[in-house]
Amino acid sequence: MIPPEAAGFSLVEVMVAIAVIAGMTGMLFDTIATHARFAEELRKRREATMIAESLMEQAVVLPDRSASPGSGRMGSFAWNVSKRIESSEARDTRVPVQEIRVRIADVATGRQLVDVRTLRLAR
Repeated sequence: MIPPEAAGFSLVEVMVAIAVIAGMTGMLFDTIATHARFAEELRKRREATMIAESLMEQAVVLPDRSASPGSGRMGSFAWNVSKRIESSEARDTRVPVQEIRVRIADVATGRQLVDVRTLRLAR
């Protein structure tokens, strides 16, 4: 027969086990929440990059005199397209070089997500 003192777990042992499980559960939830935030940030950056690439193609293809808008909003993103002539010239052709820059920002936070630049020969 087992003496009564040796049967089962003591209250202290049960409380320690519950504390360890609670701590591990808290760390697990924190990891899941961090992963969800990173996934949302990645989704936003990916979408902003696609918008920037589209706007860059439009800015490169359309001539300077076209009525391409310089800024606007698309969904939860604010974008800005700027074109400026660089002071230096292309080395071989002596044609002015134009910088085209596209910036995409998150409207909710105001934080810049994408900044894309390219150079082309000015027309």
